[in-house]
Amino acid sequence: MNIVDKIKKLVSEKLGELNTFDLGTVTAIDNAKLRYNVKLKHKIEGKEIELFNVPLAPFWFNAGMILISLDIDDIVGIAFSKHELKQQLKNKNIVDVNEVLKFDINNAIIVSGAFTDVDEIPDEFEDNTILVKHKSGSIVKFALDGKINIISATEVNIQEGTKGAARKGDTILGVGNLGLPVPGTITSASTKTKIG
Repeated sequence: MNIVDKIKKLVSEKLGELNTFDLGTVTAIDNAKLRYNVKLKHKIEGKEIELFNVPLAPFWFNAGMILISLDIDDIVGIAFSKHELKQQLKNKNIVDVNEVLKFDINNAIIVSGAFTDVDEIPDEFEDNTILVKHKSGSIVKFALDGKINIISATEVNIQEGTKGAARKGDTILGVGNLGLPVPGTITSASTKTKIG
């Protein structure tokens, strides 16, 4: 074995000792706390391994969030923090951690979902698009040309409640000068929005 092969073997052995990323199957959910139990998709020394109370890392920043509820049997990607995850998630402050304990299997966090070879990629997904698809069949699609398409499996509610969207020709109930209800008809609408 030459020196290059020896170095490759040594590096592979060292990397083999680290937990950095894995795949798992969701076995229990607590969407109220964003914590899940996940069984690894492979066995370790012939045994199935289940991780408990694993946190979810959604797209969440001060400006907003995208939060998708997980379900039993979802396939998820799990990353392993180099240092104690529980300690780091206590609050937003910088914290002290056990520097000896690194890449421990108990420092797991769900970072994504994963398509298996038997999962169908949505037909609506194309290059240069952002697609949000719900299992009901409802879709929001952002296209390269700037168009936003909303396809609902049932109905679309815009600002549900007392405010909403109306189409040209819709009959509405407004408020007159004396504060009394007055029926009316929408006579004009944006040409950039299509409803219906």
